[in-house]
Amino acid sequence: MQRVESRLRGELQQEHAAVHAAVVVDEAPSIEEPAPEPEPPLRQRRSPRPSSTPLLSDYQSRAIEALLLLKNVRGAKARAFRRGLSGS
Repeated sequence: MQRVESRLRGELQQEHAAVHAAVVVDEAPSIEEPAPEPEPPLRQRRSPRPSSTPLLSDYQSRAIEALLLLKNVRGAKARAFRRGLSGS
């Protein structure tokens, strides 16, 4: 299970790095175009801060959910086993 978690973390880090790189490239001004002069900010309500957690693919979300369910089942079985030992 640790290998699966490790692999998923690695994939998640790769996707996060790819998204971050795409955002940096998208936000960087082009050499050919002069950077536009910034407009004064308009008074607006603050929008909620974006989560620092990157979005997961459906596959990754399902895999993590399955791992958490397995972890909870194993924990419940261990607790039941310990209760059975202490009850005898």
